[in-house]
Amino acid sequence: MRQLEAKADQSADAKAAAELVRPAKEQGLSLTGPDGLLKQLTKTVHTFTAADDNRRARGRRAVSRYAGHTR
Repeated sequence: MRQLEAKADQSADAKAAAELVRPAKEQGLSLTGPDGLLKQLTKTVHTFTAADDNRRARGRRAVSRYAGHTR
């Protein structure tokens, strides 16, 4: 069962990659290099990950800041 799930994940990953690469190639964009698709994608993922981590950290601080206060 795990092997089928792994194959499905790989297939989904391959499909997602193809959906990004195909239009980039059609537009003549570089796939690698300083302005390439890979660099842009990595930067975007890093930005979203950092923003998500920041939201989680703020949420934890808000909870811990008021955890000991009672009225």
